[in-house]
Amino acid sequence: MTTTAFRVPAADTVRELAAFVQARAAEGEQLLLRRVPAEQHDTPDFTELLRIPRALGLAAEIAAYELEGELLADRPDADAVRLLWRTLLNTAQPFHAHPDVPAGAREALAAVDGM
Repeated sequence: MTTTAFRVPAADTVRELAAFVQARAAEGEQLLLRRVPAEQHDTPDFTELLRIPRALGLAAEIAAYELEGELLADRPDADAVRLLWRTLLNTAQPFHAHPDVPAGAREALAAVDGM
């Protein structure tokens, strides 16, 4: 099993990456709303489809909130930090090639791509 060096992210990077994912997820939701005919917006299938970008944005928000709490704690739990950072990176993965990926997360996302 190959392991890569783990760098603890800065709290600012965590917030920026979460905001980035939330913005991209909201864009995805708006794109779905524009592409699917309005008369289908109230169908169960479309409602279920809209849950995907909403869940992704929410997952980023929760992971970032918990991660920031760990990073600012007197005694952060290294395993929790690693798991939460990886979770946040996984939410950003669909957008890894986007030109607006926060600089502090770009290298970490590239490392995830290489795994």
